[in-house]
Amino acid sequence: DGARWAAYAELGPGAGEQRATLVVDGKNLGPFLRVDHRVDGDSWYAIAERKERSAVQRMVVLGDKVFGPYDDVVDQFRDELSGTIAIVAVRKGQSWLLAAGKENGPYERVEPVRDRTGRSIGWVSYGKTGAELMIAGRKYGPFDDVRAHDAWISVDLSSWMLVARRKDGEVLLRDGKETAYD
Repeated sequence: DGARWAAYAELGPGAGEQRATLVVDGKNLGPFLRVDHRVDGDSWYAIAERKERSAVQRMVVLGDKVFGPYDDVVDQFRDELSGTIAIVAVRKGQSWLLAAGKENGPYERVEPVRDRTGRSIGWVSYGKTGAELMIAGRKYGPFDDVRAHDAWISVDLSSWMLVARRKDGEVLLRDGKETAYD
């Protein structure tokens, strides 16, 4: 829409070891050792590395917000239903989900919900209460487990289906409606 902008710049040799920076809407977010930035449709994000006390830490830039530091960034995906970029980062063995301008967590782990072609429509977060599914802004669960990488998604994104498990058996979850099955 032309209302927001971002620029990547390499700083000169006098800047020392951390020579990369991002400028977002006029605000300098650096310096960083390295910046990996990606555009996905009308959204963008960056993963930047910063050296602090001899350790390299990763920061995530979504919009004009910097999240982190993290030990690692383990997954990035686009939620096809909402158009949201989601990023999974790890700090001290716990997973954090960055989506829609917010940091959510900590969780034991976070996985995108994907079909066999790699399209994603949400995510499942594993925590103390079990596995919670988030699709199109709606929560489902808790479940004991979710087959997050074996979802079925219609070509036009109007329908989805996956399998989840609870102690009393497996559940077919189609468009949010649960059906227990053998």
